[in-house]
Amino acid sequence: MQFDTTYLTEAGRSLATGTLGGLDKIQFTRAVASSHDYSATPVNDLKKLTSLEDVQQTVNYSRIIKKDDTTLTMRVDFPSKDVTTAYSLYTVGFYARPENGDEILYGVLPSYLPDCIAAYDGKSNLNDSFQTDTTVSDADNVLITVSQAGSLNEADLDAIFASKHIATIDDIKANIPATVIDGSKPADFKESVTLEKGAVDGAGNAIATTKDLADGDVETLKSAKEYADTQLSGKADDSTVVHTADMRKPASDVAGIEEVNAKQDKIGYTPADDNKVAHLSGTNNFDTVPMVKNNPLLLASSLPPDLARTGQDANFTGKLQKSGIDVATTDDLTIVYAGVPSLSFDNNGNYTITASKNADIAHITDYTLYYRVKGNGDFTKIALTSDKLTGTIDLSKVTMATNFESYATATNVFGESDPSSTVQWNYDPEKASSTPPSLAIADDGTYTITAPTTTPTPIVKYFLYYNVDGQSDATKLDVGTELTGSLKELITKPNKTTTYDVQATAMNANAESGVSNSVQFTYVPIDDSIYGASWDRKSSPTLTRTDAAVGLKAGINGAQNDFDNVGPWKGMHRVTDSMGNVFVRIPKFYIRKTQTGSPNNGTATWQVSLVSHGDDWYLPKGFWDFTNSKELDYIDIGAYDATGSSSKPTSVAGQAPLVNLSIVDFRSAAKANGTGYQIWDIHAWDMLQVLFIIEFATLNSQSIMEGVDNSSSAVKSGAADSHKGSSGTAGSGSNVMSYRGIENLYGNIWQFCDGVNFKDNQPWVCEDATKYQSDLFATPYVKTSYAAISGGSNKYIKALGFDSVHPYAQFSTDDSGSDSTYYADYDYPGSGNTILETSGYWGVGAGGGLFNSSRGISSAVANAGVGCRLLKKALP
Repeated sequence: MQFDTTYLTEAGRSLATGTLGGLDKIQFTRAVASSHDYSATPVNDLKKLTSLEDVQQTVNYSRIIKKDDTTLTMRVDFPSKDVTTAYSLYTVGFYARPENGDEILYGVLPSYLPDCIAAYDGKSNLNDSFQTDTTVSDADNVLITVSQAGSLNEADLDAIFASKHIATIDDIKANIPATVIDGSKPADFKESVTLEKGAVDGAGNAIATTKDLADGDVETLKSAKEYADTQLSGKADDSTVVHTADMRKPASDVAGIEEVNAKQDKIGYTPADDNKVAHLSGTNNFDTVPMVKNNPLLLASSLPPDLARTGQDANFTGKLQKSGIDVATTDDLTIVYAGVPSLSFDNNGNYTITASKNADIAHITDYTLYYRVKGNGDFTKIALTSDKLTGTIDLSKVTMATNFESYATATNVFGESDPSSTVQWNYDPEKASSTPPSLAIADDGTYTITAPTTTPTPIVKYFLYYNVDGQSDATKLDVGTELTGSLKELITKPNKTTTYDVQATAMNANAESGVSNSVQFTYVPIDDSIYGASWDRKSSPTLTRTDAAVGLKAGINGAQNDFDNVGPWKGMHRVTDSMGNVFVRIPKFYIRKTQTGSPNNGTATWQVSLVSHGDDWYLPKGFWDFTNSKELDYIDIGAYDATGSSSKPTSVAGQAPLVNLSIVDFRSAAKANGTGYQIWDIHAWDMLQVLFIIEFATLNSQSIMEGVDNSSSAVKSGAADSHKGSSGTAGSGSNVMSYRGIENLYGNIWQFCDGVNFKDNQPWVCEDATKYQSDLFATPYVKTSYAAISGGSNKYIKALGFDSVHPYAQFSTDDSGSDSTYYADYDYPGSGNTILETSGYWGVGAGGGLFNSSRGISSAVANAGVGCRLLKKALP
């Protein structure tokens, strides 16, 4: 658990400062526990949050205490009795609202070490508690409402006693004067006492004074006599006297005290040694330690010499603790007041505040800018957060040359600093520039400039300034009047990943404005190399490496593999979605294919690159958003054969493949996972075929990794997770294979492959996965320029058809190969309306592999040897 710092959001800071002068009142409404890890989120981004992701619990505040005029202590408790599913608590969010406004996210408390919150077991209800201090302008403007379940603990009471100076019972007893009368005990008056309202007995009867008796007042004396008669007259209480019948001897036989004393000396006894008798006064010297109820008395000489005494200073060589917590000394406490900032202005109203040297250790929370017309009236105040130290004052209403004066202060939890030096500056609308524009930069480097809010004269051009993060020298780019463009195309491209700080200015007829907000942009160099392979279309399935692939080695099971560090292969890695599904993420890349001639008399080439190198390159459709007509940065391919249930397929380890569903059922169920989820299709099959054969320079995939093709049943998912290297197998021979984290790319079970329908072996293909439909032979499906081979027995593929308009759709046109020549994989043709299966199954034998396909089943087929693989496009 490492919850150290609560960050006020921009909305929270605005609300906190709004309490000043009664402008608004704050109602702290609730707190939430989130399993989302915000620990690596930059502080500036945390301050911009308006809500938290992955909220697991929501509670009211357990306690809110006003520590002083500007500080509140807030506590929240997250009870385990409300938790049904265990989770990791990474972040606490605090919500509040103005008295008559909408609720906002007030503060964020993140941690990189989460609390593990267990599900409630029906017995132990434990609270995970958090306490934080927050600063407001006026704590009296806070409306406090806490949970009815809230209670004070020992620390709470200590805090209240300390802040309010409340006396305890022991404090009161210790300070009662000894002369105060205890009504339950006899009183010994050492001096005269004046009783202003007289004295009465327990029954309320007045008691006469000496003056009353001396005066002889009849009524007073009568009252005194009646009192005396009541108290002293009458017969004795029979129960408290001795009767003659109670005596064993007659009174004449009872010895008097004189007779007892006279006869005492004649009794034989040894008198006590006065030196050995304990006396009620004086000093007594005991030879042994006295005992009280068999417990020895503690002697002063037995006390430790380092015993702390309440009336004396004590030097503790060890540490002093309360409730297990170290007590701080004055040396441990350091008060750091906010240092004085510095301020500068130009004549366009652009200001820059520079933090003091102690800003970091003083933990400055905000700044205040003061300005006014020189010598005229009160200063106008502008509240600024610590990350908004540059800006422009709105001078749109100033119509003539005017002299201004300004100063700034900094504020932390101990208060506001002294003012900076007063700065004087002039503003002349006839010579002024515009206010600064604003700037935004997308992840792909597209910049967008928003025009200034005010300008005395029209804007004639804009400039961009960029510098390497942390360096001061900036490069200036003239972008004319274009408000949007590609920053990647304008900057000098570095050869390594570089982060830049970018700002914009606007130029009008008078002058250039101040700079806009600063935006960071990270440029990641793209490997624009081409990696390829070629084939002479002869019987040997071995390919020749081309382009940047020449000389590269590709091993499995931990052997050297140079492709791990180049092109699309470098970017392939496993990811897990919010539901626990495991995928292999493939970065966007482009493909170029060519095919000429015929088997034994032609050529075929395959090339890939992270950038397009011409119009004859195509982008696999898994990287295209058809709704928004834009490229997608990646696609996620299921790491395992689909698992789960018929209502929602999954991609997790340790489970048997999900089978016995039709392609129609799988297609519908995959969409239940959310936007972008689908099943394996011809576009994913195409891109992985190309990546595999270029990497390993062969069409015979089983010569690299055999896969599960000679077994009695399918294996559970995750069997190959322990292999070494980027690709490998769980053992030799018929064993689970994994291509760059994609287990059973071929083998184990057939995979339904969507996006293509066959009508008597004529392929009809579709590119938009959201419109896939079986047995459809019309728009959006289109017919390829060739037909796949039909009829005959199952045979090995010798040639694949090629349609330059749809180069991703290649199916067998010649089945006269063998298990070691050409493509070295089986093709299963069909007839009528059929669909596609790929990858083979556990008993396919040598006919299985990367190009193994079956076109012989209808869309209604469901059996124990056919499943699917889950995909996810990066759709918004």
